[in-house]
Formats: sequence, C-alpha cells, structure tokens
Amino acid sequence: MVARLALPVVFVVALGLSIGPVGAQSSAGMRSVGPEMNATLEQLKDHLIGGELDTALAKARAAVKAPNLSAYETYVIQTLIASVLINLQNYGEAADALDAALATGQVPEKDIPNQLKSIAALYYNAAEYLESIDAGERFFKTVGTQKDVQILVMIAQARFILKEYKETATHIQSAIREADETGEAVDKRWILLWIASEYQTVNAQGIATALKEFEARFPDADYHREWRMFPLLRDLPPVEL
Repeated sequence: MVARLALPVVFVVALGLSIGPVGAQSSAGMRSVGPEMNATLEQLKDHLIGGELDTALAKARAAVKAPNLSAYETYVIQTLIASVLINLQNYGEAADALDAALATGQVPEKDIPNQLKSIAALYYNAAEYLESIDAGERFFKTVGTQKDVQILVMIAQARFILKEYKETATHIQSAIREADETGEAVDKRWILLWIASEYQTVNAQGIATALKEFEARFPDADYHREWRMFPLLRDLPPVEL
C-alpha cells in the first residue's frame, strides 16, 4: 500500500518547490512564490513539525482558495495538501489534490508519469476504482505504451472488482507477457485472478489456458485447489507503487 511519509520530509519536499526570489511576481513560467504565500508556508511548517496535521490541512485548504494565486503557488499548496492527506491516510482526497496539482501544468514533464502512477495507486487504495483506472489509462497515454506491469495489474484488479471480467483477463495476460519480457517475477495471484475472470464469463477454453499457465509456472502448487478459491480474490491487497 502507499507508504506513510515522514512529516519533516513532507514539508521539505513541498517547501522546496517554492525556491525562488521571494516577493517576486509569480507567473506560470516562474517557479517562485510571493511574500504572502511564503508566510503561509512558514506557518504550515510550524504546524507540521508540531504534528498538527488537521490544522495544517485546514490552513492549506484555505490558502488554495485565495484570490490571484499563480499556477505555481496553486501547485505548491495542492502538493502540500496531498502530502498531509497521505499522512492522514485519506487517499482519495490525496489523489484529488495531486490531480489538481497536475492540472496546473507546473509538474516537471519528467515527473508526470510517476505523478499519474501515484494518483492511480491512491485512488485504488481508496476503493475509487473508476478513477484509478482513468489515472492508469492517462499514464499509458502519457508514456505512449501499455507496458507497465504494475499499472496493468492494478487496472486488472480494479476491473475484476467492478465485474468487468473480460477486461480483467486481457490486462492480466498483458501484465504477464510484459513481466516475462522485462524479467520481472510473475505473481501466482495474477494467474489466479486470470482464472477467476475466465470462470466468471464461463470461458472454458480461457480457464484451461490459464490453468496450464499456472501449472507450468508453479508446478509445486496445488493449483486445482487454489484456483477454486477465486472468491478470495475479491479482497485483493492494496497496490504497491
């Protein structure tokens, strides 16, 4: 699941975004904050160091509604809000905040794919599966390929929970092929998920193919017993990105 962030690190990361000539007029192209925002960040620093997360969150949410914020200032505050919400384990709203930060256009281009992966994982762990799938698909569109194993598995899990079984089977098979190409280990639960999805659509050939795959990859496993445990897959573990 998404790891909790250490509070000092959370603030340093957010505050580090504002490096620039304090007091200068901010613009979409200038990565700096004005004096009022700098004063707000200093106040938030004190609350975070003191462990006053709820207070920091309330003040950050008020700050992001201030008039005449530059795109960069909005980005800084939304990133800080997301960090605090992750510490509070409010993953759905943390994903919303990261998405709002992304929408400012201020996220460095090289960081956009990882930002989208984080958004997808946060939505998944908040059980907001449609939003998670959407973020995952936006990630694929951004990188120009559907070859990321973690995102493929996450989407497959979300599709299964949403009872979209054909899509589940397709994404899991893609994940397995990509894992083989990149040398990543194939998790036994992926194939169990594949079997379960084929079972739900009464696809006998699909079940047989998946069972053969399971037996070939895990010859020591009691696969005849394990694949019949597919209802347990409804309690899929949180994604780890």
